[in-house]
Amino acid sequence: MDAKQRPFVSIDAMRHQVARVLDHQSFSRSRGPARLLKHLADRLASNGGLPVTQTELARVLGLPKDFDPSSNPLVRMHMSKLRRMLARYFAGDGCNDPVVLELPRNSYQLRAYKSPTQAAAVGEGSLNGNVAAAASSRSLVLVSEFVSPAEPALGAALARSLASLLVAELLDSPHLAAIGPLYRSRLATDKASVAETAQRLGVQLYIDGEITCGRRGLQLCLRLVHAETGATHWTDWLDDPASLADDSIDPTARLLAVRIADRLCRCPAPDPSGLTVGMNA
Repeated sequence: MDAKQRPFVSIDAMRHQVARVLDHQSFSRSRGPARLLKHLADRLASNGGLPVTQTELARVLGLPKDFDPSSNPLVRMHMSKLRRMLARYFAGDGCNDPVVLELPRNSYQLRAYKSPTQAAAVGEGSLNGNVAAAASSRSLVLVSEFVSPAEPALGAALARSLASLLVAELLDSPHLAAIGPLYRSRLATDKASVAETAQRLGVQLYIDGEITCGRRGLQLCLRLVHAETGATHWTDWLDDPASLADDSIDPTARLLAVRIADRLCRCPAPDPSGLTVGMNA
């Protein structure tokens, strides 16, 4: 299955898989790769896997403060070793594990997917007539706007446009049904937090997200959060080469809405017991 189509897993499932891998004898004998894997898993849980720098990883490895990645390849060597160790594990003892952990080449981001056998089983179930049942039990998504601290006026315009367009993009989601948007200005008027609003509406999960401007363009962090406990159920990070400008707000919002909807459609489905989902980003 194409990596771009593979379903993601929840943060809890990712953490359980990381613990399983770290408990394997191959990782128990390799402190450096084990430290890196744990750190990258923590980053995935906290900010969706925002790419880390070699300088940051050097601190994780306990290298000297004057470490220079441009002249010292040690971090790259440890990351390459970790990538090979993960590949060997999932080709061997971990071939039947429910979750697959990967480090894409030329990237310092950990990705956690449902294993191909698990994904195939879900696909077979859908072919047997479960598609209609899934559509009838889709969880409700309350769409609000993204936080955008950079360039307030343009950022607010992008956030509002993105919120509106995302509702339409989620119409075909297999397990999410969108309503909204609910703008942050309404939350401010009500003097309520996102979590409080979600609970008042009977929504147990919401998306908390942020748009920032980086050197490579716009950056987005998404987190699917339990309203009552504040625990993260799922998180993701993506970037786009677009920049904030008056004449590009709507086209940029449309492209981002498509990408975000695709990620949300591949995120782990909420509990089928009737859990509803709220969205605020």
